Amino acid sequence: MANPKKPVIDYEICMACGICAADCPLSCLALRKKNIDSYQNAYPVLDDYYLCNGCTRCEKACPMQAIRMV
Repeated sequence: MANPKKPVIDYEICMACGICAADCPLSCLALRKKNIDSYQNAYPVLDDYYLCNGCTRCEKACPMQAIRMV
């Protein structure tokens, strides 16, 4: 069985809204502080690589199109 594609987040355009993490049916994405901006926003990270089934809901939910499946 082939491995499903996993979400890759482009932090250059991610606005740390958390919509992708909220929409993930398996809670694979989590919001973590990544010291990317001066506001200390929490950005999405793939918290559980092996639980992610590649459903693409996070990719479709992102209003900035900052997620692509690879």
